[in-house]
Amino acid sequence: LRSEAHNLAEDIEKKADDDRKLLEKMADIASEYEDLSSPELWRVMEVYGSSDIFSELEILLPDNTVLTDGGRRISAEGILSFEEEAAKGAHISNRETDLEEPEKYIVRSYVPIIQNGETTAMLYGIINMGTLPEDIEAEPYGGEAALYIIDGTTGDFLVDTWHDEPGNIWALGEREMAPGYNHEQLKQGLIDGEKGYVVFVSETIGKYLYFYYEPLAINQWRIALSVSEDIVFSSAYSIRNVLYIFLVFETLCIILYLS
Repeated sequence: LRSEAHNLAEDIEKKADDDRKLLEKMADIASEYEDLSSPELWRVMEVYGSSDIFSELEILLPDNTVLTDGGRRISAEGILSFEEEAAKGAHISNRETDLEEPEKYIVRSYVPIIQNGETTAMLYGIINMGTLPEDIEAEPYGGEAALYIIDGTTGDFLVDTWHDEPGNIWALGEREMAPGYNHEQLKQGLIDGEKGYVVFVSETIGKYLYFYYEPLAINQWRIALSVSEDIVFSSAYSIRNVLYIFLVFETLCIILYLS
């Protein structure tokens, strides 16, 4: 479980870095256009701006207007702030909502568009967190593990394949823990960006879940995997059953021998 979580964390970090480099190239191209709503620019972005995890590219302007598909303008007033995003330079946001579909959670990966030495706009790629596991082809533990990406500062789930809707890990309340584990251990571990395990009873299936977490090198995000007890010990159960069969066979042999 630890190995799979670590490998998955490295994959996500690499994809985020590769996509940032792609955005920087697209920002360099965009900086050559005086009119960022130019149909020609948007055709170029459509052809060359494709990515494994970006669902689309958009441009945030200084008046808090956003240019989206084909250069169409929509207002982001009160939702996005050009001044705040530009001050951060290249960065990835935490969990936010889509401008046109407020019920959909997304993450925005920003890079500045620089013209004449000044940041004149912010180009960003939209990452749809609901489809991220499929987009990166993540099937940990042979597809049996639930995948979570958690904001360690707020407890918000960015990805949660166990529950129907990504909520907040602290809002779920305390779970019945296995002996030797406690809720505060989990909470403090996620806040501090530590690596660790906890074992608790799932309210969904009523069985122990084995939960491993470790930090991601993106913001204050943590990646976690959980697997139910019967899956964790499936190999052990198979070995136990084989040993039971041998025990029965041996007993029968002894009885026959004594007879």
